[in-house]
Parts: sequence; C-alpha cells; structure tokens
Amino acid sequence: MAYKAVFLDVDGTLLTSHRSISPGSKETLKRLHERGILISVVTARSPDATALIFNQLHMPENPVICFNGGLIVQNNGWLADHSLPATMVQDIREDLKGFQLNFTFYHYRDWYAERESSKGLQKRISFSSSVLKSIRLRYL
Repeated sequence: MAYKAVFLDVDGTLLTSHRSISPGSKETLKRLHERGILISVVTARSPDATALIFNQLHMPENPVICFNGGLIVQNNGWLADHSLPATMVQDIREDLKGFQLNFTFYHYRDWYAERESSKGLQKRISFSSSVLKSIRLRYL
C-alpha cells in the first residue's frame, strides 16, 4: 500500500517524556518526507506551542493541525479556520459561570483567561509561548 500522508499526535505519541522528538522518529519521518509523503502534526495545542515541536522536523512547508482541527496553519499562514463566533464564546462563558471554572480560550496566538492563578492553567502555560491575557468582553 502506498501511503500519501502521515498524521501524528503530539503528547504521548510523537514526543518523548522530555518533550522532544527522538532521533529515530526524526530520521524515520525525514525518510518518509523525502519519499514525498506528507507529514503533519495534529494536536490540541496552539500554533505557537506546536511550532516549537514541528520546527524540530525541519518541514515548514507541511500543514500543522492545531486546536483539534479548529485551525490549520502552513508556512505561517492560515489554511483553515473554524473559530467559534464571539457571541457563542460569550454564551458559553455565561452558561459556565455557576461551575466555578476558570474560563479560558485561545484566539489565534493569544490565550485569554479570567484568572491567571489557576494551577492547571499555569501548568499549560509552561508548554506554550502564547501570551496570557485577561478576558475583556469588549474585545469579543
């Protein structure tokens, strides 16, 4: 069977426990790429956090699927954008207010959060180069 593309998950699949791509994986993916097979990373991460990983493969021309398919980037451009409308984000935020959650969301390269002190959020920030900002509804 002739494969045309390989789509790779990041966390727990492509990355080692040290958050890097193993030399063996890099070599295998390089050989596949040289044979004309498309190599693409698929992740829930933001474009910036994904770039830190994908740049290790030295294949900037290949698309990267971010936010679980919500955004597809290639060569620093957007191929597809499936963002939620701002009014829907506001509605979701209102619906979740009674659950004592720290509402967060990405808008392209910026990460918005109601509270910066969330322990889980701080953990996620350490994996991302995105900028943390407070939610300002006037920007929605």
